[in-house]
Amino acid sequence: MRAVTAATAEAVESGEALENAIIRLVDGDSLQLAVGMTLRNVTVEAQRPVTLREFSFAGVLLERVRFRNVSFAYGSFDGSRFDNVHFGSNLGDRNAVPVRFEAVTFRGCRFDWTNFKNATFLTCNFKESRFDYCDFYHARFLEGCVFETAAIERSSLWRADVTGSDLSVVNLAGPAGKGYLLQEQRNAFTEYHGGEDKVTDPARREAVLAAADSEAIDIYASLAGHFAARGHGAQEAWAFVRRKKLEMRVARKRGHWLRYLGLLIAWLVTGFGESLGRVATTGMVLVAVVSLVFYIGYGQPWYLALAIGLAGLFGSRPASMPESLLHDLGADLTLVTETVLGILLVGIFGFILGNKIRGR
Repeated sequence: MRAVTAATAEAVESGEALENAIIRLVDGDSLQLAVGMTLRNVTVEAQRPVTLREFSFAGVLLERVRFRNVSFAYGSFDGSRFDNVHFGSNLGDRNAVPVRFEAVTFRGCRFDWTNFKNATFLTCNFKESRFDYCDFYHARFLEGCVFETAAIERSSLWRADVTGSDLSVVNLAGPAGKGYLLQEQRNAFTEYHGGEDKVTDPARREAVLAAADSEAIDIYASLAGHFAARGHGAQEAWAFVRRKKLEMRVARKRGHWLRYLGLLIAWLVTGFGESLGRVATTGMVLVAVVSLVFYIGYGQPWYLALAIGLAGLFGSRPASMPESLLHDLGADLTLVTETVLGILLVGIFGFILGNKIRGR
């Protein structure tokens, strides 16, 4: 590689493509890139940590670019394209410090295979940007970071701190909330860990790939807390349900059958505490089962069996119920069981309804 020092920065600022070069900076240097410029196979580095201030990298193409000991403040990357760019501090150099972005705008950018490991963001704007196969491991969004209309696809937010941002379900899963995290997309997750800066040891790589569900559970737990702190109850519920579904899958894979059964019942009956329809449907199924017991098992007319089933759900008995059934132990146990389950369902229904009213 040829070196481009700060003293010859005119070559960088001329607007021509710069390839296979090293740009060395010292504290106090500035660097401006002309609109439309391309940096390819370039390293921007400093021996000691420096911060580029009031810079402009807007509308440029950064391809296979690495930054070492370089942070950014009060500048713009608007409209730029990032392809295999490393801002993260995972390059095997213990002397390199994590990058910090302060009051930097990334509006309308496209990020592919961009490494933001351990990066810190403060009042940064990512509006209308798109992320694909990006790594935010231990990245921190501390305050005033804007993701409005941004799309984060097949990118890892594992152990990232997003509490200082407006990150929403739309950014992660699309307007309908049907998208999934990178860790839930097996093929994409495998490809992601095939990147050049990922784990190369085969045994270690297999272990990392096997931990996909656990990572996704951690991410959803963090997102639920983030959404709750911002008062977005529906989004918190979305993250919570996604997390519980994954926990159910992990329990099944590991053979934890009691836990799996409990989670499965919670999902089928209550939608993990988020579905009024499932609770109501369970109540109707319970009434139907009890009605069938009295219709088939005790030979009662269908209308009387249905009346017994409906009344038993709320702990009462119809006036037309035969005297023989009132003193039958089996019938009594059936109705008592229905009543207990009915009271439980009514309580759950009220709990979910209260959450819905509060916007949860």
